[in-house]
Formats: sequence, structure tokens, C-alpha cells
Amino acid sequence: MAVVAVAACAAVMIWAANGSAAEKAAAKPDFKKMDMNGDQKITVTEYDAYVAAYPELGLTRAVFQKWDQNSDGTVTFEEYDMYKPMEEKAAPSKKEKKAAE
Repeated sequence: MAVVAVAACAAVMIWAANGSAAEKAAAKPDFKKMDMNGDQKITVTEYDAYVAAYPELGLTRAVFQKWDQNSDGTVTFEEYDMYKPMEEKAAPSKKEKKAAE
């Protein structure tokens, strides 16, 4: 019985420290972590590496395309900063919705 109680307490402590997956998905990704070379821009390669490292965020290439307002293949902090939390950014595009139907 004591082992079960200890395991339950440990699980609660881990969850509290890490937060739930939904909370992480709602958080806006860290621009500085995505900008791996520190040049103040996120390239598609940097974005893809970040997506691979944090799959729980549910980021798609459509998110990068929304951020890249001038379609130059890079995202500046100004472009990135224009968007709200992840729920809005991760929403499927009209093309993605039609493809799913």
C-alpha cells in the first residue's frame, strides 16, 4: 500500500513539474531555441529541427508558412511575434481541411 502511495505522489510531482501536454501545446515556441545559429532569423531547416525535437507541440510546415509573411523562406522575430498562442497557429489551413475530408 505504501509503495502505491509513493508512486502516486511521484507521478503527481512529475506532472506538476513538467505540466500537461495540452499546456505545452498551448505555449508559444521559443524563438531563440528555433534560431539555432543566432542570426535573428528562423530558416526552414532550423524550424524542421525544432519540430523534430518537440513533436508534442504539434507544429506543422503550415505554421512556418503563416509566420513567413513575406515568403522569403525565413522568419524574423517581427514576423514570429505577430501571431497569438499556438492554438491559432496550429489550426489546419483551408487546404489541409479539404484534404482531410
